[in-house]
Amino acid sequence: MAQDYARGLLLIDDEPAQGRLVSAIAVRAGWQVYRQPDCAAAVALLTGPDAPAVHAALIDQWAPDSIQVTAAITALHDVRPALPVVMIATTNMVETAVAAIRAGAADYLVKPISPANLIKALENAASTGTSGGELRPLTEKLSEPVRFDELVGSTPVFHAV
Repeated sequence: MAQDYARGLLLIDDEPAQGRLVSAIAVRAGWQVYRQPDCAAAVALLTGPDAPAVHAALIDQWAPDSIQVTAAITALHDVRPALPVVMIATTNMVETAVAAIRAGAADYLVKPISPANLIKALENAASTGTSGGELRPLTEKLSEPVRFDELVGSTPVFHAV
């Protein structure tokens, strides 16, 4: 019986065992996984004539420096600007996490990751996308201007302050 997948996941991982593990977790959660060994192959897949519908990308950090990490995220956003990218790393180096987020990553996870946390991060990224996340300015989230009295609570204590 064929599985009916709700969302597509682009998995960029050059480690076969890790790729199989993450793929199995994602497939069980209803994701169609498109595995690629590196960013160049992922970009080729996304720009090809038979480009799949991809709702999130997951990059396993293979580079020891943040320059290659940010280049990978930037390359993905060059071809699919709204594609949410989640970065997985083996260490929680602040510089790498900051560089990934600044480059446009929707989330940054540190190994080992529980299957539940991995799926939660993917679901959050796919549901908000890169343009709907918390870092998006409030002015972009609002459809119309907010009046001052709507910003302040309605109780008398708030009005007294």
